[in-house]
Amino acid sequence: MISMIHILGWQFGLIESICVIVLVGIAFDYVSHFAHLFMISPFETKKERVEYAYQHMGQTILGGALTSNLAGVFMMICQVNILNKFGILFLTTITTAFVTSIVFLPALLYVMGPDKD
Repeated sequence: MISMIHILGWQFGLIESICVIVLVGIAFDYVSHFAHLFMISPFETKKERVEYAYQHMGQTILGGALTSNLAGVFMMICQVNILNKFGILFLTTITTAFVTSIVFLPALLYVMGPDKD
């Protein structure tokens, strides 16, 4: 988020700080759901646990990301400055959280995640 603010050339002011505060929690949402399903999986191996998390949470994360991005598009085209900026940051946050939770986290869990003991 902060890097996106810098890339767009915005000054870090009140609007941007409010957006960052709100979006930090949203960015953590998808990753936490996937990691939770991985941890409560009834299977023993990391591969089976990652597959279980994909089967039970992948579709939900995809649906949440799509509907959230749609809302972000409508905010992004808004004429009100705070909604426009929030929409842009919301869209980039949801997209990066989705990619992190569907691509990078499963790969990390598959390689370094704990096996069930």
